[in-house]
Amino acid sequence: MAPLPQLLESDVQVLDAVLRELLAQCEATTVLLTDQAGFLITHQGDDRQFDLTSMAALAAGAFMASQSIAHLLQESNFSSTYQQGEHFSLFMRCVDSGCMLLVIFPAKGAWAPSNTTRTRPANGWPPSSASPANATPAPDSTSPN
Repeated sequence: MAPLPQLLESDVQVLDAVLRELLAQCEATTVLLTDQAGFLITHQGDDRQFDLTSMAALAAGAFMASQSIAHLLQESNFSSTYQQGEHFSLFMRCVDSGCMLLVIFPAKGAWAPSNTTRTRPANGWPPSSASPANATPAPDSTSPN
């Protein structure tokens, strides 16, 4: 991982303006820009409700874990992850090889999946009749046949 270039105050002001615009457009609570090692570069929004330094570090670890899962699935990477909670949700996106964007928003906010139309995938999975009551039990791997 390459080190971040030296940021001038004017650079941070430009980043802050972009983050403020994003914050307003997506109805987020807080947006953070971090490096992939988990260091907080800058943020906009509510900084009293969350420990942003810990959030940046933990999000970087979670994102790297998802990259490892991507490799296990023979994917080159997962460019974003989404964590949904009851009160807040978190969207993480790799901006480039050195930075991540984290967006914290209310679980019922503009980015929440409940605001999207859900349809069954083209392959028909899962079947509409799928439910625990209708599920066929998996074969017992310990049975002799």
